[in-house]
Order: sequence, then structure tokens, then C-alpha cells
Amino acid sequence: MQSTSARTFFLPSELSDREAEHFTHVYARENPVRRAALQQVSQSVDQRLRSAFYYGLVAFLAEFRGIPAYVLEHLKDLNDVQRKIVASIAISHYYSQKAFPAQGFAQLLGLPGNRIVELEKLLGDARGLLIRVQGNLWRTTHELIATEILAQILWPDSPDRRLWKQNLSSWAVEFAATCRGTGATVSDELLEVVRRTFFYRDNTDVLGTERAGTRQFSQLIDDIPSREGKLEVLKQVVELFPEEAHFWAHVGRFYALEMKNHEAAGNCIDRAIAINANDSTLYHMRGMSYRYQLYEAIDKDSSLKEVLDLAELASKCFNQARKINPDDEHGYISEAQMLIRVVTYAGKTNGASPIEVLTNASAPIYLRESMENAENLLEVVRRNREGEGASPFEEDCRAKLDVVYGRHDHALQAWDGLLSRRDTYAPPIRRQIVWTLLARRNREWDKLPTKEVDRIVSLLEQNLLQEPSSEANLRLWIQAAKRGTIAVSLDAMIEKVANWRARSNSLDATYYLYVLYALQAMDVVPQATDLSLRFMEECKNIARYRRGRTKSYEWFGRGSGVKRLVHHSQLGDWNQITEFWENVAPLERVTGLIVRVDGSQAGTIELSSGIKAFFVPARGNFSTRHLNQKVNFYLGFSFDGPRAWEVRQE
Repeated sequence: MQSTSARTFFLPSELSDREAEHFTHVYARENPVRRAALQQVSQSVDQRLRSAFYYGLVAFLAEFRGIPAYVLEHLKDLNDVQRKIVASIAISHYYSQKAFPAQGFAQLLGLPGNRIVELEKLLGDARGLLIRVQGNLWRTTHELIATEILAQILWPDSPDRRLWKQNLSSWAVEFAATCRGTGATVSDELLEVVRRTFFYRDNTDVLGTERAGTRQFSQLIDDIPSREGKLEVLKQVVELFPEEAHFWAHVGRFYALEMKNHEAAGNCIDRAIAINANDSTLYHMRGMSYRYQLYEAIDKDSSLKEVLDLAELASKCFNQARKINPDDEHGYISEAQMLIRVVTYAGKTNGASPIEVLTNASAPIYLRESMENAENLLEVVRRNREGEGASPFEEDCRAKLDVVYGRHDHALQAWDGLLSRRDTYAPPIRRQIVWTLLARRNREWDKLPTKEVDRIVSLLEQNLLQEPSSEANLRLWIQAAKRGTIAVSLDAMIEKVANWRARSNSLDATYYLYVLYALQAMDVVPQATDLSLRFMEECKNIARYRRGRTKSYEWFGRGSGVKRLVHHSQLGDWNQITEFWENVAPLERVTGLIVRVDGSQAGTIELSSGIKAFFVPARGNFSTRHLNQKVNFYLGFSFDGPRAWEVRQE
């Protein structure tokens, strides 16, 4: 302390190390749960935070009564420009959880864009409310300080601190304009601030998804009291950033959910797609916009035709989203949920069970195939989550589908009756019979009686004659053919899969070709190894951007021929402790030689057939000294090639 007279003293705002330690001890005694936070203040690089006020704020948070007076003291002498700067930093900190770049104030301060903005010299008393973090980024000293700043600047003439949100929309527009500036481009830092302030929900961009517990829009938009004010802010933001596709899509979503203006919603999202036609999220959002409209039509008891027309439009959008990003679960779940609701509504509008409506000969094709399509979508979700556990959304959809089926034996009778009609296109009906048989057994292939498996094989082979390139037929047929008593040779399966691939060049077709040829190679069939390698490389290339490319969907098991293929669903749950499947009974161990060790995380084992499998040496404590060591292991087939698991020395 200093003194200028015997009765006048000046106490420095920054506490000494000893004083800081004392404040930490005293406040931690009063509120023990805040001890760690108080200790962080004492260890802060910014010494200005080590003040008596800040210790009280950290200790008691919103209950600390000194906040309003403290902020008022630092704001009272600021000019309009300074207040705008402080308010902008507060908006950024409070709503985006991001520090604001000082360079964003160049235009407000009348400075050229290439001149460094030195806020320290311009802030005056407000410097006590703000802190400079990395580089030239600024935030308020605490989120509670940010809130009080907004309350006092946005609504300065009222003691009611809640009223500041009445003026939020106009300040939000001005904040967006400050972020945009007048330059030809916007910095990535400022663009991220805009995204998080105006569009992110719960601090993430969850455009197109609707989950319980998440806010509908960003916190700033939710805080604006009127619907019209929210919309005006969003419109102003997209006018300032017209080339940001996701901004337009978010505005479209607001039109759909809040304004119920589906035409305007569609126009906004279509504009977003025009900006970026390769963004799966935008097509998914377009599908969701049709789904919002469809659900509203159902709530209004609209005609089934109107509902089906909207459903078909939504399905096309969801399908396009899946083509661009086949790993995104939302593209499958969102459509499956919609199809189940459409089928349920069809039953309601006709005063009958959904199955009775779907099996009516006059039912529209889209409606009749809705349940089969929903089953296919959910099956892909289950496959893509191999080793991750079931999706709660998938399980919820399957439960609702079971309600639609009602009594499975009655549903089978209805589908069989429709199949017997000569004026009905049979393939989708046969597939629906397959799905009904599976649904009756909780969709577990191994619970099907042999008689039902053989029937499924027969139904699907009839389908393959009519639809040889259908992925839905082939996927189901492969699973059935491995389990039935009807003998299916490897050669016959390869022929069908090759025809499938020739017509579609799909990832699944290429995958199964490499796997089937690998089985042949292990039976020492000439040229099979070369063919397996060829299709494996093609499969790796097609799947190079897929999230689950290293997951093994099929495994080498006991038996012979195609019966050696074991689907991952037969292996029980994934054990997080052992990092392997719990049920290994269907699998057979194979042998090979370690021919390469590239480190603890990558090695190669070669089988006698010439097939090579990737393995992780660290899992078995293998190293270069184990080269040419004979080992045995379980063999899985991933999109990225064969993989060896549970490797052991012979």
C-alpha cells in the first residue's frame, strides 16, 4: 500500500501473491465447492483478474451482489463507440462462447482494414470488464459480467434487468453488421462467431436434426421475445452473408417450424442447395422441411393423397442426402420415422389396420412399399453401427413398426393374399413377407425356423430373376442362403453378386465379391486370390471416405462354402473390455505368417492362400522379432480389407 497522507490510502486493484492466497482461503471456506475455481484465479496469467471483486464473483457467481455496481462504474463514462465495442464483445462471449477479434472493429473505429486495432488504448474504464486472450481476441472477464453489460447497455433506463432482451433484436442486427464489415471477405474467426451466435443450437450446428432436450434455435434467437423479431434478425443475417448455404437453410427451418410458411421455407433451403449442391445436410434439411409440412397435414386430417405427395418429395431428398453421405444415421432414421407415421395415418384415414390398407390391391405403390423401405433403412443403420451398440432411434422405430404389423400371422396372410393376385408386381410383396417373417423373430436370422429360411431363399430367388440388380434382394438373399437347407454354391453366389455389381457398381456388391473370392482362395481355387485382391482394392477405393470402412461386417466361420460367412449380428455384443465380440462360437481360427510389422499399430499376416490381413501388433505384444512367426486368429472382412483379430502364436 501507498499513502499520500496519514489519512489517505490507495489499495492496488491487483492483489499480491500473499493476498491472493488469503482471499482464496477465506472464500473457499465460505463456499468449498468453488475452491478449484478460486485457485485458478490465483494462478491466472492475467494479473488483473486477481482482484477482490473477481474473487467474490467467482466464489458466489450470480448471488454476488456487487456485479451491477461494478459494471455500472466501468460503463458510466464511455462514449457511444466504446459502448458498442463492449456490447459486441459481451454478445460474442455470452452467445457464441467465443472471444471477439479486435480487428472486427476497424470499420466502427474508422480505421483501414490492414491497420492493427489496439483496443487497450481505446477502451477507457471498460478495460476492467474485458480480458485479452490469445492474439488480439477479446472477451468479458466472466459470463455474468457479459450478461450485466448487456442488461445495462441494451436497456439502460430501467431497474428491471430482464427488459434488456426487448432491445436484443436491433443490437443483434448491428452486431452481425459489425462482424460482416465492408470488406470483400470475412475472416474465419468472425464467420465462426456469427455461426455460433445466430445458428448453433447447444453450441453445435445440428441443422436438420430434432432431438428431445435440445433448443429449437440458437440461444440468441430464443432470447428475442417476438417471433417477428427473431425472423427479422435471421433475414438480416442472410442478407449480410448471402453465400453461406447453412445460414439460408437455418432460416428455412425457422420459416417451417415457427412461421408455418412452408413455401418460404422451401425457397430458402433451395437457395442453400443452389449454393452448395454437394452438402448432404442441405438435402436432409429439405427432406425435413417436407416432413414438417407432412406432419402438419396429418395434424389437420388432410387427405391421404396430400400426405403421400409430400412423403414422396421428402423421400427423394433423404435419398439424395444418403447418396452424398451414406454414414449419417439421420438420413435413414428421419425417413423411417416418417414412413411409419404415414403408414399409421393411412390406417386411420381408412378406418382399418395399416396392414389392411397396404395389402389392398388399389394401394398406391409408394404406400405399399413403405414398410419394406422402413425396414431396409433401419437395417442399414444397424449395420453401420457394428460394434457401437444399438441406436435408440432405430430401436424406437422398430418398436413402432411392430405395432403397425399387429399380429404377424395376420399380416403374413394379408401379404400372401396380395401376392397371389396376378395384377400385383410381386418383388416388393415378397420382400415384405421376408421382413414380416423376420419381425416375428425380433429380426434375428438365427431364430428363424429352417422351413421359414428356405421359404425366404425361394422368394428372393424369384425376385432375383425379376430384379437381378436390386440391392435389397441381394442383401437379404445372401443372409438367407447362408442358413437354409437349399444348397447354394460359392460359384452360384459369386455369379449373382457379379451380376448385381455389373448393373450397379455398388459398394456392397464389390465388398461381397472380394469376400466370396477370398473364401474360394482359402479353398485353393485357381485365380481366386488375384480376383479377391482386385475387388478388395476396388472396395477400398469406393469406401475410402466411409466412417466404418475398417469394421468387419462378415467373418470367417465354421462349415464350408457360403456357410463359412458369419454376419457380425451373430456374434453377440461388443465387449468394451476385451475389445472383441462376446460370442465367438460361430467363428473358426485360421493360421498365417507375420510378414510385416510397421510399428505397434500396423502389421500384416499372410495366409497360405496368399490373402493378406491387417493386424495390430500391440494387441498381442508382437514386434519385428516375430517376423515369419506362425500365428492363428479370427478373420474379419472389412471394406478396407481382411483384418486379423485375437492373434496368438502357434
